[in-house]
Amino acid sequence: MKKGIVLSALLFLLVLCTVSMAAPADVSPLAGTYEGWYYANQGQTGLTLTVNEDGTGVFEFYNMPGRSNAEDGSYTIKATLENGNYVIKGDEWIEKPSTYVFVTLKGTLNKDVYTGLVDGNKNWEFVLNKNNSSYQEVVDSVYQNHSYKVFDESMTWQ
Repeated sequence: MKKGIVLSALLFLLVLCTVSMAAPADVSPLAGTYEGWYYANQGQTGLTLTVNEDGTGVFEFYNMPGRSNAEDGSYTIKATLENGNYVIKGDEWIEKPSTYVFVTLKGTLNKDVYTGLVDGNKNWEFVLNKNNSSYQEVVDSVYQNHSYKVFDESMTWQ
């Protein structure tokens, strides 16, 4: 009887160690810096999200003029892959506004656009574009909510 209990305990410990040593899901496709916005209690809020290859990173939020009353703040994050969704959870505050709490992002990555929902609230969405040369070209072309493009060749108005 004692042998059975000891063997059961050893088997349990072996399974526990195996589960805890399992490799985390690969979040490297999400690695990079993203810019965009998310919705929370303060309204539409600007966001710069940096995700490292190892799934760590930084969540920096700020006010979008005319869109929200957000305060500036930031915290470290941990990214995981759960059931096909990339999940971003707060880890430690870097700069915390007094009444703010971490938000969790859960979404999918399509090319260089990470979109989904905040904290599972169906009305709070987020849209983040990976900061690369194409994205920067679009950002640089916007002035007073209008987008402009330079054409080197002569053209008619049509």
